[in-house]
Amino acid sequence: MLQIPSVILSENYVYKGDVYYTFRFHNSVMKQVSDTLQLLFEYGRCRLVYLGKSAGIVALLNDASRNVQLSVVRFKMPLPIIESLPADISKLEFLAELETRQMKAHGAKVILYGSTHLPWAKTVSEKDEIHELSINEPVTYRLTEMAYKAKLPLIGSFGTGDGETIEITLFLPAYGLDEFLANFYKLSTSREQPKIYLTTSAPLTPDMWEWI
Repeated sequence: MLQIPSVILSENYVYKGDVYYTFRFHNSVMKQVSDTLQLLFEYGRCRLVYLGKSAGIVALLNDASRNVQLSVVRFKMPLPIIESLPADISKLEFLAELETRQMKAHGAKVILYGSTHLPWAKTVSEKDEIHELSINEPVTYRLTEMAYKAKLPLIGSFGTGDGETIEITLFLPAYGLDEFLANFYKLSTSREQPKIYLTTSAPLTPDMWEWI
């Protein structure tokens, strides 16, 4: 599923002996998703709970936080220099979502929302201004690796830039927040990663969406 353009694994959890996976994707890849689901069903171990229009990432995170309290962690760092991206990317305005479940040391899947035509990225939908690319960004990879080693799932990972810095917003279960922050400060105080600092650490509440 994650090989399909725009597909993001939003959450997975165990309930009464079954494992549930929630995927989000752009409607332009519906046929690819449907064909992949057919292959999964051939094994006889999968069933479809719902396929249709999503209420959106905000509703999904609010629902998840009703079951397990989520925390919001935000940090800033210098805009990374990535060889695969043009130097003028800092002038663009967009929201980037990182697919952390598939993240590897050599690259990660990133969905860009609200950006005009980007010749250096794969176009998912020109009309809806959605693009996709793979990047190698070591700081976010290190934090993601630390989280999963601590068995702490990242429910969502988003980034916005202002031309000089990038602010990363992570959503994660509150029960593992202390361990995550301890790892974050180890990374931020190391010589390898200077100028990274925390800007927000708070429980997710519905009114927070006004300023996140």
